[in-house]
Amino acid sequence: MAQDWGKEMTITGPETRCMQRMGGVDGMQALLNVLYVLRTETEVAIENKEGRLTWCEQREHFGFPSHDADPTLREVRRLQGR
Repeated sequence: MAQDWGKEMTITGPETRCMQRMGGVDGMQALLNVLYVLRTETEVAIENKEGRLTWCEQREHFGFPSHDADPTLREVRRLQGR
């Protein structure tokens, strides 16, 4: 019996609202996918662009991993010339 690793993720701010369903082939991949999306969503959030988003007094690089941390995605980008 296959396990459903998909979960709903919601990011809410005064001017930002993002709801997505993330998943993966196992719990670790699902977690990494959520962290990758969190990084992207925080970077494009209106609160971040206006300099109002902070975490532990940091205003950028909130500790979420980059997609470049995934060797498979890094290789795909290399092959695409990005």
